[in-house]
Amino acid sequence: MKISNWAHNTSHDAELISPTSVVELKLLVANYDQIITQGNQANYNDCALAEKIITTKQLNKITEFNPDTGIITCQSGVNIKQLLTHITPQKWLLPVIPGTYEATIGGAIASDVHGKNHYHFGSFTEHVLSLSLLTAQGQIIQCDRSQHHDLLLNTCGGMGLTGIVLSVTIQLIKISSSQLVSKQIKTTSLKNTLLTMEQHTHEDYMVAWINGSSSKEQMGLGIVNLASHSDQDKQTAAVAPIKKPMSLPISWLLNPITQRLFNWFYPFKARYKIKHVDLFTFFFPLNKIKDAKVLYGKKGVTQYQCVFPQEHSYDGILELLLLVKKFKQTMYLISMKKMGPANKNTFSFPLKGYTLAIDFKMDQRLKELFTQMDETVTKYCGKVYLCKNRRISKEVFQKHYPQYVNFKQVKQQVDPQGKFQSLLSQRLGL
Repeated sequence: MKISNWAHNTSHDAELISPTSVVELKLLVANYDQIITQGNQANYNDCALAEKIITTKQLNKITEFNPDTGIITCQSGVNIKQLLTHITPQKWLLPVIPGTYEATIGGAIASDVHGKNHYHFGSFTEHVLSLSLLTAQGQIIQCDRSQHHDLLLNTCGGMGLTGIVLSVTIQLIKISSSQLVSKQIKTTSLKNTLLTMEQHTHEDYMVAWINGSSSKEQMGLGIVNLASHSDQDKQTAAVAPIKKPMSLPISWLLNPITQRLFNWFYPFKARYKIKHVDLFTFFFPLNKIKDAKVLYGKKGVTQYQCVFPQEHSYDGILELLLLVKKFKQTMYLISMKKMGPANKNTFSFPLKGYTLAIDFKMDQRLKELFTQMDETVTKYCGKVYLCKNRRISKEVFQKHYPQYVNFKQVKQQVDPQGKFQSLLSQRLGL
């Protein structure tokens, strides 16, 4: 059967297997030559596609939660929505929350996801106390900061290539309320956007939405969205998952004309006005739309995400935005986040600086554009995000992630026959 990723930009003939227990999972690993694990199919690229795909969706139990210490243990198939619904009534929160609540904990580890607060809390795996990993040889290895540390650093961000994460123990953070006090600030240029973000690092969360259809002088103008936890205890129980995503017309609604109209209209909504919103509204705006991906048409959506160090963020981001305009491609969604330092994971994506993410409708003409964007990112000492990238070359990958040599050494130790493979790993020679 044809299996595609969330973005519907890549599909593959595959067998999809859904085990219900660790015993069954071990038998599957023993019996298959080449496999990859998939969580909730929330990825943009080909990291979870192979001929044999094992989904962990049914391995989704929260096994232990201590409301006094905020330490929680769960299976890797638990998704973000399930976990937040369980912990927020007791004033605990994941330190790092990705952009969709459909992502699983195992997927968050494999991609080492970051959120709208990386400048405060780093990326997801920095809060993982330990995990259990099923290797290609059928062993279950407990990894933490004191034992099998090198394997932990290569599993976190390792795109599922070291084995299958079975369970995870995470240190949560205490919050005053699951209600957020938010505000929006209009900006007039890329320099102004970056300056505004630098001036508001005291906020708990921050993300900028950029207008990609403005003139060169105003390129990078947009809205900076800020939020911090409310100190009003009585509002803690107000958080609630989005119950019924709204439906929108299909892909004809999303086109260059409507995008320009949106870019013109949206800033009028922005006011330096304080309002209270719940966690799900702030963190998961796209989950409000049922099957948001269908808006991009049958060919799907692709996202280009990269990061630049602080000293090159302005030049790098501006050059990318102007390059896209030169190629006359429509940027349907552009976001920018402030990043803190890299962590010690072999495939750590963050750099202290800024990350830019751009959504495009799939188009053959993007190939040359993305090649030139890769060259720009390399020139300014940045890197692309493996979690979002479906076409980066092996050569560019090795420039952006020179630590791949260490990864291959660790993988050889735990998976000498190369049992865990995906389309991504084959493309990158991992």
